[in-house]
Amino acid sequence: AGVDPLAHYLLYGQGEGREIYAAIGKAADLGAHPGFDAEYYLLSNLDVARAATSSGRDPFAFAYDHYQLYGWKEGRNPDAVFDTKGYLNAYGDVKAAGVDPLLHYDLYGWKEGRDPSKGFDTTAYLAANGDVARAKVDPMLHYLQYGALEGRAAPGDTTFGFGNIG
Repeated sequence: AGVDPLAHYLLYGQGEGREIYAAIGKAADLGAHPGFDAEYYLLSNLDVARAATSSGRDPFAFAYDHYQLYGWKEGRNPDAVFDTKGYLNAYGDVKAAGVDPLLHYDLYGWKEGRDPSKGFDTTAYLAANGDVARAKVDPMLHYLQYGALEGRAAPGDTTFGFGNIG
């Protein structure tokens, strides 16, 4: 349908009393593969959803495997916040290394002040949420698992951090 599930939820679903899990996946699902939201991925990539259904496998496992093998290389986004193409374009060192940009962000990027998208400012989220900064956890993952449900803002400044403009 070409609709961002999180944006749709925030515009319509929340007012209708719908669960946010329908937009960003369950916290437990995100924890298994940090930042990867299988529900979001399948809803945003209907070709993958069809292939997952016809494979006979668990669709969430199929979605993650697809992302790992093909998805990030094709520029597909793993969740409602992370911009795969934008991250690779903003951070040439990550692109040159040929590594999964989501994994890079989870392990190193946020600690270096890099942003997962123009719509989520890592440094601003940590500054606004001292408890998250003190816990030293991936701020995007925190937002996806807890912050959105708690009503915390996801600040964005239309740039990628680390001195790069996306």
